[in-house]
Amino acid sequence: MAGDRVVIRRKRVKHETSFKERLLNSAREAREAAEPLPPGLDRELLLRKASASETAVEIHAWISPPRAAPPPELMHGLVRKSPPHGGG
Repeated sequence: MAGDRVVIRRKRVKHETSFKERLLNSAREAREAAEPLPPGLDRELLLRKASASETAVEIHAWISPPRAAPPPELMHGLVRKSPPHGGG
């Protein structure tokens, strides 16, 4: 039918480490893999991957908002207004 739409849903992945940590691990692994290689294309590609991952960490830091904690007064007000456990 013309009105039917196919919805493709992406599988959600819950990461154990932060985006920054995953990028830094990728950079470290690429540099470690490049270290024993002789100069050449394979080594150059691994070093470029490491550099790209490190650049992505910097860009992510630039575009990410600062993670300031809310004022204690606000948190106290939210805790007091929350419903008790087990009832609603």
